[in-house]
Amino acid sequence: MKLIRKKNCIFVKVKAKVKVKSLNLSLSLNLNLNLNLMQFLLIAHDGTDSGALERRLKVRPGHFSRISLLKKAGEFLFGGAILNESGTMIGSMIVYEYPDRNSLDEQLKTEPYITEGVWVKIDIQPFKLATIE
Repeated sequence: MKLIRKKNCIFVKVKAKVKVKSLNLSLSLNLNLNLNLMQFLLIAHDGTDSGALERRLKVRPGHFSRISLLKKAGEFLFGGAILNESGTMIGSMIVYEYPDRNSLDEQLKTEPYITEGVWVKIDIQPFKLATIE
């Protein structure tokens, strides 16, 4: 089975071989599931204590590994660090895509920036990416 994610749809491709006595039959099935995916904008601010930047840098490789997996799954659309005037990272913004808010909340339970205390203030709002042609 192969899942292909395009815009607000997930396509499922299934291939199977069926043997009936001495016959070899090949079966291919394509399903089009419209999940009406929603986009969410996360804006998260790091702590302001003296160890905040060090904590972020320590956890960053784990955060990037997780984001890479979400990108491959089509759940991370784009994002990056929020910087202060001197260019120091002080937070993050990410646009996610999930079927509903509960699905996003479940994924965030394993987000290293949350579990390791990097993000201390998090705001999540429904979002709609503009389609410009």
